[in-house]
Amino acid sequence: APKMMATGLKLATNIQALKLAKSTAQRMGNALDMVLNTRGIAIGDVAEYAVHAEQRAARRVTDAFSILSLQSPWNTMMKSWSSVMSQDEFIRQAIRTAKGGKMSKSAIARFANNDMDESVLRKIAAEFDKHGTEVNGLKFGNSDLWDDQELARLYEAAIIKETNIAVITPGAGDLLNLYSTEIAKTLLQFKSFNIASVRRLQIPLAQGLAMGDARAMLGLSALIGSGAAVYALKQIAAGREITDDPKQFAKEMIDRSGVLGYTGDLIFPALWQMGVEDVSRFSDRSAVETLLGPSGGTVANLW
Repeated sequence: APKMMATGLKLATNIQALKLAKSTAQRMGNALDMVLNTRGIAIGDVAEYAVHAEQRAARRVTDAFSILSLQSPWNTMMKSWSSVMSQDEFIRQAIRTAKGGKMSKSAIARFANNDMDESVLRKIAAEFDKHGTEVNGLKFGNSDLWDDQELARLYEAAIIKETNIAVITPGAGDLLNLYSTEIAKTLLQFKSFNIASVRRLQIPLAQGLAMGDARAMLGLSALIGSGAAVYALKQIAAGREITDDPKQFAKEMIDRSGVLGYTGDLIFPALWQMGVEDVSRFSDRSAVETLLGPSGGTVANLW
């Protein structure tokens, strides 16, 4: 959290750093939501190919809504921010390694997960010395100028991977094969992010906690804290009271944090069926709609 705030402050106080962050992220294929609206399309699971007239119309409506609701600008900003943080951390670690510094176990595991070892980091440090820049205390690799473009592709792939974990973005490998069928897409509409979070969030978080990684512990604390804030703000916006039951508040906090991913959509409705008080997110939905999405809920209501 302190690192994130420090990076954000450096970006906000320097126009050159802000422009460089945005252009670098977009060149790598990140932060393109204002152009492609990839997140809006992924959230709705609709009109991905826009072959038919009704799909093209739905795509235009989705694009307009995503911009007017500030979803696309927000996502573009967060991905640019995350991309800058990852670049800065990667390059700083590369420089430390090149100078003979030792890597922690968690850092070794993190870079190994991106197909990088100490020899690769030393090469990155050498390329940064030759082509990189530092603006307002933030390091930018300028990998498009590197002599070793194979190394540049590996480096950029690692940045994209880290960004898509920080700002969860479903990929084809994150979803079930069943999700490739039109029936499953209809039944599981709006569930792709929850399903992807198992691989993008829950597994890396569990691995980090098992290794005693401070980053994972801080991340979990931040998520749960954010969950508490989201619950409170949504209750206030809806004109409902915030529960004074510690157990119920803990459930709400965990549910809103997103740390449970899709499993939360299974656990909380199951608890509700067994007589446990439901969380606010599901208070106005049927169990069928919770599990199978709006299409399944509509069919159940009609039945």
